[in-house]
Amino acid sequence: DLDRALRQTILHIECDGYPWGQVQAPVGDFFGAGPGINPFDSVPFTVQPDGKMFCRFVMPFATSCKIRLENKGDQQVRVTGSVIPMVYAWDDAKSMHFRARWRVDHDLVGSNGTEARDLPFLIANGSGVYVGTAVMIMNPSPIPTSWGSWWGEGDEKIFVDQDQRPSIFGTGSEDYFNYSWSIPDIFGFAYCGQPRDDGPANRGFVVNHRWHVLDAIPFQTRI
Repeated sequence: DLDRALRQTILHIECDGYPWGQVQAPVGDFFGAGPGINPFDSVPFTVQPDGKMFCRFVMPFATSCKIRLENKGDQQVRVTGSVIPMVYAWDDAKSMHFRARWRVDHDLVGSNGTEARDLPFLIANGSGVYVGTAVMIMNPSPIPTSWGSWWGEGDEKIFVDQDQRPSIFGTGSEDYFNYSWSIPDIFGFAYCGQPRDDGPANRGFVVNHRWHVLDAIPFQTRI
């Protein structure tokens, strides 16, 4: 069951003796493809129809790196993969590990304007550079309105360092992911895409990604 395997197999990338992985995410979610195989081609990630997945982010480390897969499901999973090593001069003053985390919110209720609330995508302390987000939504509502299957009116808010108000305060989730009018179309570009939308309208599984490569967001103390 490939869909289950991609969600239940957890990718851990552990660098330089840290007690937990700098990367911890289900395999399909890490590559922005889940649930299942939903092909797309972008600058940092590619997912092919045959299930091959590519990540092109450089992942520096000083002395050691371990890539580990954890099967948390009840079926056997076979994985084939490879990495491309390169020379990198680690600098304690400015080098950073690549990090990726995954979080889940279940049983959210569509808002009628009185129950709206923010959903934290990322909370990180320390210095770093934010390079992107992939979002997987499952919406059971068949009603094509803002109170039904359409979920994208919430604004993205990005607080950098000591911000009391967000440095970036957007105009809607769909705009953040570079489309509008709740289009259910499958699309993919260099830095954004919607590789899955079950429909009709925005019902079912919807997958969006936005990679901050040309517009990476640096932070010094928190984001």
